[in-house]
Amino acid sequence: MSRKDREGMSKREMLRERRRRSATRSRLIAIGLMVLGGALVAFFLIWPTLRPVDVVSVTPLTRPQVDFNQVGDPAAPVKLEEYSDF
Repeated sequence: MSRKDREGMSKREMLRERRRRSATRSRLIAIGLMVLGGALVAFFLIWPTLRPVDVVSVTPLTRPQVDFNQVGDPAAPVKLEEYSDF
């Protein structure tokens, strides 16, 4: 508070203003600490899941009797079942 602002204030008003500023500062510090604590908790909960995963190479399967987009024996029996509801 500047000297000019304090000239017109009584001691009681200055004390109230000082308490208000102190309460505001305390409230902001408490909110900042809560946010920081929440961020730390989130960090420690998320960090273990961010470890690199081992990459496994897959060996391709050999498919005998493959002809373009057909797989299997062309002479295999076909069974057709129909379900309906009247």
